[in-house]
Amino acid sequence: MYYEIRGEGQPLLMIMGFLGNADCWDSLNVIPELSDRYKLILFDNRGAGQTDLGNPGEFTIRLMADDTAALLDALRIEHAHVLGISMGG
Repeated sequence: MYYEIRGEGQPLLMIMGFLGNADCWDSLNVIPELSDRYKLILFDNRGAGQTDLGNPGEFTIRLMADDTAALLDALRIEHAHVLGISMGG
């Protein structure tokens, strides 16, 4: 799973909408202000951007939620604020 970490502070997990990717956040002009206060975790959902689709027979919201939880576990983040857009919300 592709991800980026920007800034420092409390973790803020940023989940983009369906088929959006981490790069989409830059076009919304929220990164500079948020990265002053938070450790931003931006990632590409399964099948979007630089993250592979995996098994195409298993493409569900539940699976993407599990992917997101696994990312936080891999980064050893127990608690995070969450900001989502569209399906990411």
